[in-house]
Amino acid sequence: MIACGTFRGGPNSDALLLRLTSSGTLLWSQHYGTGGDDALNGVALMDNGYMAAGRVSNFSGDVDAYVLAVDANGAELWWQSWGGTKEDLFNGIARSGANFYLAGRTDSYGPQLGAQHVRSTYVMAMDAAGDTLWTRTFGDVAAANSTEGIRAFSNGELLLVGGSGSDHLTNGMAMRVSTTGTKLWQRAYPIDLTTALHAITFLDDGGFVAPGVSFGPTGYQAVLVRKNGMGL
Repeated sequence: MIACGTFRGGPNSDALLLRLTSSGTLLWSQHYGTGGDDALNGVALMDNGYMAAGRVSNFSGDVDAYVLAVDANGAELWWQSWGGTKEDLFNGIARSGANFYLAGRTDSYGPQLGAQHVRSTYVMAMDAAGDTLWTRTFGDVAAANSTEGIRAFSNGELLLVGGSGSDHLTNGMAMRVSTTGTKLWQRAYPIDLTTALHAITFLDDGGFVAPGVSFGPTGYQAVLVRKNGMGL
């Protein structure tokens, strides 16, 4: 098993990877980063190790999207970061065939409202060497988008989940994207004042289950939605 997150040994956090046996015994633990406040939010299996996605701090005080590749023992193979003038990060990674797909959010790119970019879903495809195949942003000036989880269907298409809306009125969101980065559909799930979906489990019937969290008059609540392959 492989897990990711953060390691804090000082004022800032490092990106963390650790590998465990099936019974939970630690095989190795490594931390990485730039010396700023860094984190990993998702990890996928490579043929020769692991690729992980998250965020690294930049010189402007915001964060950039971060991808790290390591070998089977956790030794760093390469890393890259991408970002603009605002906050950009990856929250998840999925593998389909030989390619990897990373998803999160961006405040630096996508549609603009006046002089500001509206927060948008940020998706990137790359090969195992870290070469970018394509990059997409999916946003709307009327509703900010943020992706928290991503998985690949058996045909290679991607399912993304997260939230969509304003800061104080956010619906749960699911989106299906083709292998070439075309948005096939997007659904909103109005459950509470603010709702976000965080992970995906596929079902045998072609649908999916997505857990998340919502906030409303009764406070924070756990959320679980079950939808078919069209998100309905």
